[in-house]
Amino acid sequence: MYRILFAVILFASAISTAQAGDAAAGKAHFDKLCVSCHGAGGKGDGPVASALKPPPSNLTVSTLSETDKTNIIKNGGASVGKSPMMASFGASLSDADIANVVTYIGTLK
Repeated sequence: MYRILFAVILFASAISTAQAGDAAAGKAHFDKLCVSCHGAGGKGDGPVASALKPPPSNLTVSTLSETDKTNIIKNGGASVGKSPMMASFGASLSDADIANVVTYIGTLK
């Protein structure tokens, strides 16, 4: 009985760890792909933000779920009813890379 329970706990822990991204790796992608619009701190104040209509989202106050953030990064803003100005990065980032970016965004305050 305890072996089964231990195995279930280990399996659940492995799944949880696999889904969690690496914030440092996510920051590297964020700095390369997102800063020009969202800014270094994710506040929507990047160097090209003032030219974009609508302006980029302030990621520090986002109420989007991780699933929505993943979909936006992978498929673009229009995929969840957000601005079509938000490009899709699914062709250039792996699912793991996207998870890393989502994790990094979660650290922005």
